[in-house]
Amino acid sequence: MKNLPGYCVKVIAIACWISVCQPHIAAAIDAEKRADIEALLKEMGTLANMDRIVDIIVPTIIGNFRKVNPKIPDAAWNEFVVVAEDEMKKSAPELKEPLITIYDTNFTAEEIKQLTAFYSSPVGHKMATQMPEIMQQTVAMAQAWGERVGAHVEERIRVVAKQKGYNL
Repeated sequence: MKNLPGYCVKVIAIACWISVCQPHIAAAIDAEKRADIEALLKEMGTLANMDRIVDIIVPTIIGNFRKVNPKIPDAAWNEFVVVAEDEMKKSAPELKEPLITIYDTNFTAEEIKQLTAFYSSPVGHKMATQMPEIMQQTVAMAQAWGERVGAHVEERIRVVAKQKGYNL
């Protein structure tokens, strides 16, 4: 072991190299699992349903802008809707790779296969086709709840603030 310092330097260099490269190694998705995730996304209609999801999201976005800018005429808002829908639909394919990574991170290869089997079944197809409608109903319900509860929360905060000498 005459060259112990040289040996230690090599071990440290290899350890550093492995630690630097490890995130890149971990980021690689097994080809079979990737194909299974793509099949799952197809069965779920995830990317195909983006148009329906855009139809749900855009009115909310435009509605929020409208509340802040009520003097803008309807014709302009109609044009803004077209612009927003176009931009969102054009950029929807950008979601594929991040979605694959999310599914890879959160599910094992076996779970992906099981999910694909479920979404290939009649009830799975129904779940996939109904999900945009369920989301729309859920968003509407959550907005109504948020407005109702938000007003109550605001009122309570004002009362407590006033008790402490603050006028909100």
